[in-house]
Amino acid sequence: MSINGKTCIINEQLLDQITQDLAKQVQAQFPCVIHLIGTLGAGKTRFARSLIQALGHQGPVKSPTYTLVEPYESLMPPTYHFDLYRLADPEELEFIGIREYVAQKALMLIEWPEKGQGFLPEPDLTLELSLQVDDSDALTLPSVQRLIDQGAISEPLDIFSANTFQTDTSVTPLQTDTSVTPFQTSTSITTSKTSTSVASESTKTSRSGILQSSFRVLRANAQTELGQKLLNSWNI
Repeated sequence: MSINGKTCIINEQLLDQITQDLAKQVQAQFPCVIHLIGTLGAGKTRFARSLIQALGHQGPVKSPTYTLVEPYESLMPPTYHFDLYRLADPEELEFIGIREYVAQKALMLIEWPEKGQGFLPEPDLTLELSLQVDDSDALTLPSVQRLIDQGAISEPLDIFSANTFQTDTSVTPLQTDTSVTPFQTSTSITTSKTSTSVASESTKTSRSGILQSSFRVLRANAQTELGQKLLNSWNI
């Protein structure tokens, strides 16, 4: 059960900033288990890659989709990146020595943890990445102001794809396919402009919408006391 949580909206630049900060927190407090949750194309692997590089890895960060786990044992802490998407049965984790990984003083980054239910340790943090914003309060998040400050957007509504900002919750869920290009780095942002008065009203009315493909919603929830400590000191 979640103890406490934080939400932010990120782009490529902000992602790298917050993973650098998280890396510092993890290096001071481990072992640690982080679950990465989200549909295909939500940015889970991109987040893991950024965090692994922030921990000091210099080479390429391969997706463990086919190998199930990629080790980075020279890092501090030693890090194991799991992708369980192709796991046919949770019991298969026994065959790859999941108990040995859990016994180490390491960081475990686990994508698709629901595939290994019953054989995985409880997470300290769960990080959910999504393209969908379910509440207009997101427009008032400090991270949105940081996006404005860095020049990624000119106003809060610029984070939304054109014509997807709605006044109800009947938003078509994000399709689980690979057609979404994770964290596009183009600085050319095109979207339908909405007046400042509408943006102001959006902070008062429950709304929802789909973000542009260069942005993600990151929802971080602490599941343990260690997770709470990490979350409290994590600047997102």
